[in-house]
Amino acid sequence: MNPRRKQIRLGDLIQSTEHTASQCPEKLLCMAILERAVVDCLSTVEERSIVRAAMDWVFHSGKKSFQFEWICQAVGADHEKVRKIIRDSLESGDQFVMSTYQAKLRFLG
Repeated sequence: MNPRRKQIRLGDLIQSTEHTASQCPEKLLCMAILERAVVDCLSTVEERSIVRAAMDWVFHSGKKSFQFEWICQAVGADHEKVRKIIRDSLESGDQFVMSTYQAKLRFLG
């Protein structure tokens, strides 16, 4: 990894909450969906259709159940901030670090 590249952590995008996983497993599901979308958007996989589908989902406006903005609201993440981080990361080559553990700690802490 290039030492000058910034690492983006999912836990940094999610506001802490008082709910525990046992009280709100739906939030953990939403967090996993958000994490997968960010990973797919910033992926370098050869399967470009996965990246395109993730980008379409993230950058499509809408607040219906399980649309990007709804998912962000469910986990306490600012959807515009997440979109900006993805855009900036794509332009600068920053690396997304999967950190479900860190994000779970913020939910449980």
